[in-house]
Amino acid sequence: MHQIRWTIPKIRSRRQLTQPLADALAEKLANDIHAWTKPNGLSLMNARKLIDTYGYTAVGKGLANLRARVERDPDAVRSRAGLLITIVRGYWKQAHQDERTIQFEPVKPRRSRRGK
Repeated sequence: MHQIRWTIPKIRSRRQLTQPLADALAEKLANDIHAWTKPNGLSLMNARKLIDTYGYTAVGKGLANLRARVERDPDAVRSRAGLLITIVRGYWKQAHQDERTIQFEPVKPRRSRRGK
């Protein structure tokens, strides 16, 4: 059996994410995410964490995709925050396909409990 693992970059500490991001465009994107995922969406701190983890480009594409889906049919999206995170992860994995590592692990035989 093999496993494909992507290495996700380190994120900042919780205390650093309570302050506005240094990049003004990234902070505006975090505010847009916070506004678009309401009600019951991502807090501003979690929006900053998403940008810090997956990068400005992937999150920007993900938000554009979410906006298009919501504008097309607002009732089709049940959880805007969940869908956004899923889309962003997909864009991030797509951009970092060459960096993945494949690890092969031997398959352990199962022990039968019927014979006992």
